[in-house]
Amino acid sequence: MIGKIVSDGRRTRVVVASGCLALLVATAAAVTVSCGGPGSEAVTRPTTPGTTPAPVETSRAPSPQPTLVTPSPTLPPGAAKRSDEGALAFLAYFFDVYNYSFEALDEDAVVQLGATECAFCKSARSTVMEIRSKGAHVEGGRVSIENAIVQPGGDPERGIVVNSLLAQEAGRTVGADGIPTSTSTASSRRLDALLRWKEGRWVLVGVDTATR
Repeated sequence: MIGKIVSDGRRTRVVVASGCLALLVATAAAVTVSCGGPGSEAVTRPTTPGTTPAPVETSRAPSPQPTLVTPSPTLPPGAAKRSDEGALAFLAYFFDVYNYSFEALDEDAVVQLGATECAFCKSARSTVMEIRSKGAHVEGGRVSIENAIVQPGGDPERGIVVNSLLAQEAGRTVGADGIPTSTSTASSRRLDALLRWKEGRWVLVGVDTATR
């Protein structure tokens, strides 16, 4: 797994090799997130690392049918608990909703699960809106959380860090004319997420990613 955990006895830092320092959990200092670099955008579908423009086609080929849209995911009871297990369940649920938002082109689904300052949530919303405005749709590219663990020592009200792997299927964006406009290969990367317990529920504050 790319990245390492560094501890000096007072605080634990998640250091990610991609550059954007991610998430800091301190027992005596505030939790901060600084993810303005490329790593913070790495998961946005379908423009992930490995994404390439689709080759120009000289003749229009029939487009595969879009992925069937499932109903909006329902929050599992465990994800509503103020516990490490609840945080892990919420993060898995968040990315279920993330998948749904791209399949249904529902730009509000993700931001409703994020804190006001969640740049990742806002970026996902903007991407969904752009795809829909062009009459395009996304095929494949679903993501899932694997091997997630909560870093010890966090305060839920101030923020806790969840380390995990984010696996993504191959996918593509197909334009209104049925011609693919971009493609992405299957990939796996480290994902560090900062969650906060606020007003009786978990919210996503930010993420940082690094390609394996």
